[in-house]
Amino acid sequence: MDVIRRFASRAAYYHDSRPDYPQAILTTLEKQLGLNPRYVIADIGSGTGLLGQLFLDYGCRVYGVEPNREMRKVAENMLAGRTNFTSVSGRAEATNLPDDSVDLVIAGQAFHWFDWPRALEEFLRILRPEGRAMMVWNVQNRESALVRAYQDVLHQFGQSYQEVAHTRQEIADALVNFYTPGDYRVTTFPHAQVFDWAGFKGRFLSTSTAPLPGDDDYEPALTALQAAFNAHAKNDQVHFLYTTHVHTGRLAQVNLG
Repeated sequence: MDVIRRFASRAAYYHDSRPDYPQAILTTLEKQLGLNPRYVIADIGSGTGLLGQLFLDYGCRVYGVEPNREMRKVAENMLAGRTNFTSVSGRAEATNLPDDSVDLVIAGQAFHWFDWPRALEEFLRILRPEGRAMMVWNVQNRESALVRAYQDVLHQFGQSYQEVAHTRQEIADALVNFYTPGDYRVTTFPHAQVFDWAGFKGRFLSTSTAPLPGDDDYEPALTALQAAFNAHAKNDQVHFLYTTHVHTGRLAQVNLG
């Protein structure tokens, strides 16, 4: 399936059920990169605006660069009236932003979808000389029995799961090559969501590989998912645990000649 279209039918699930990002990211970027409200930011693979909103609330101008029309529309509706937000139809390899136009490139839950060498060249083109980049993931915490049960259901019923999943080592190697040696940092924070059954179901359906209504595996997957929810719920709620990984630094230089 075309990467751009993977989330077309999941935009509402994604916006309603995916986690936001810790406020501590802003403090970290202030210390590490000198972040301030005057920064111009390109949010690449911005989706429904979950990461960009953190920086909009801080006062930055944010360009939300998203190739998927349905995801982009959700962000445009949610952020309507925010004068410091601009929605852009573009992708990591072709953002449609001007040269030397942004101070910080960010991406939340998106780096693993990029064509890494082409994205690096594009980011260097749009960044100002002192510009930096931040790639961030809310990584599901496998020390949680609930998270392990959730992932078991996804592995059992997810469509083409292995085909779309990079290994952790592949992503780690790509990140090391993406940044300038000696100027690359990784910072982590605990994070969590609290779900009732409807929210937990939505979190599952927001995943690009989860079966959707009409798929043969949809009902069996929901039966297994509800069993996982029931086994771990207290007062009809579960705590879904993450570790937020923040990757920051100056990008590796390439010959753009």
